[in-house]
Amino acid sequence: MFRAGVIITALALLATGCGEAAPRVLTSRCAAFEGRTDSGGGGTLSGSAAYRKRRVASGGMTGEVVSVPIRFALVEVVACRSGEVLAEGETGEDGSYAISFSNPGRPGVYVRVSSRSGTYAASVKRSPQEPVLYGVVSGAIDDLPRGARALPALEARDTSGAAGAFNILEQGVRGGRLVEAATGSTPPAGLQWYWYPGNPDGTAYNPGARAISVLGQPADPDEWDDAVLLHEYGHYAADIYSKDDSPGGPHRLDDSTLDLRLAWSEGWATFFSSAVRNDPRHVDTSGTGVRLEFEIEGPSLASSARYDTNELAVAAVLWDLHDDTNADEEPGPLTIPFDRIWGVVADLSAFSTVSFEDYWLHWQSGNLGDLTAILIPRGIDLWRDPYEGSPDDDAPARGRAIALGEIQLRTLYPAGDVDYAVFTPDADGTYTVSTSRCVIDAGEATCDVRVSNAADTVLDVEGVSPGLSADNLDGGIYSPSCGVTCPPNDADTLSSRIVFSGTAGTPLTIKITRSSSAPPSAGDLGSYGLVVEKIP
Repeated sequence: MFRAGVIITALALLATGCGEAAPRVLTSRCAAFEGRTDSGGGGTLSGSAAYRKRRVASGGMTGEVVSVPIRFALVEVVACRSGEVLAEGETGEDGSYAISFSNPGRPGVYVRVSSRSGTYAASVKRSPQEPVLYGVVSGAIDDLPRGARALPALEARDTSGAAGAFNILEQGVRGGRLVEAATGSTPPAGLQWYWYPGNPDGTAYNPGARAISVLGQPADPDEWDDAVLLHEYGHYAADIYSKDDSPGGPHRLDDSTLDLRLAWSEGWATFFSSAVRNDPRHVDTSGTGVRLEFEIEGPSLASSARYDTNELAVAAVLWDLHDDTNADEEPGPLTIPFDRIWGVVADLSAFSTVSFEDYWLHWQSGNLGDLTAILIPRGIDLWRDPYEGSPDDDAPARGRAIALGEIQLRTLYPAGDVDYAVFTPDADGTYTVSTSRCVIDAGEATCDVRVSNAADTVLDVEGVSPGLSADNLDGGIYSPSCGVTCPPNDADTLSSRIVFSGTAGTPLTIKITRSSSAPPSAGDLGSYGLVVEKIP
């Protein structure tokens, strides 16, 4: 809502000041001090600064505009004649400031509030090519006589571009404050945001530059999309305090075949955004409505949000760890404080790769709580399977029997697990053995040839001559440095299948291990379904 009775003087870019320029004629802001030859004064200037924020809710822009304090932003007292910064400080929690200064030059000063926060190590500039801050600036003030002065409130309006920049800065402050609460200190490394109205560069975090570009196209402006901005801050936080080795590339919320590292990176960043805002909803507006809207409580697209290779599943699990809502958890919500969740993330900084699998193993090692109730709905089964009982099926002699057409749901857990099964044909013929993902609903099983949770299986069939072995179903061999060309965890790649001849009554031993040449898009663990079928 617009606040009446305030004096508003906004500059889109701080390159527009009222400094000295030939032939020593001051700008209109400072023109009243032209010709003054006496010495300046000093004192303390106090006031407040705010920006006009466009509200976003489910469905997009609400049309409501509210005044929001500009918090923890740089405040400078600037001399009209020379453009020299005479003193500086920061706005407080409520946007207020009080700056003491002394002016040794000619009378006339003004106050400038800029889109930079020293406390939370963030700033908003136009672009790398034009690295100037946005600001809101007061009228010129006669600093004589010396003393304390209260200035009219400053408010950045959207017409200057400064309001959007200050909303971006506010999200940097919000993200930094959650990090501060979790670590006890403010972020140590500066974060640079780049944005201007019309910016064609997509919203994304650049770890090399520690910078976030914010899209500013009229058809898809992101400067008011707090959920989107804080998602990118989540990437920054992981980069600074933990490790983010995501290869990047395209990703969709309904894709459960993502590179394990990419799914973790995106899922973590989405969770972080929700944790800052205390809201599971994510709204990305377009020029006329909504480009994307979803929730991580529930979550949206629940049937697709499965496995730790799905970013929405990862975000939903982290949110269920933290929130106090019992929408899809039994017997009830866990409500784990953010700092405990954060502590596990921060401890992953020394890992060679980082995924939800790594988070889960580290969580378990700290005995931080049982997550089974929230992992099962998301199909994330990274634990011992029923065949790891007493005795374990980790030797050929202890292989469990598998019948024709039977589906054995298994996991490669713990790391280095070796599974065995024994199949005895009832009749001579040609058979296949496959690792599969199987979904059982109301007693009915639907299977496709696929592992899940980023497993990469190798099958061996012993007892036939010659011995048979199969790794990737697509026949590919993938380099450890495959990056964005690493294979997906889909139905036709890292699962395995062997065709073999069986003799009635002759048992055959099936061995399942993790591939020694698994690409980094896969994990150390994972789950699979084992099934033997007869070829007609």
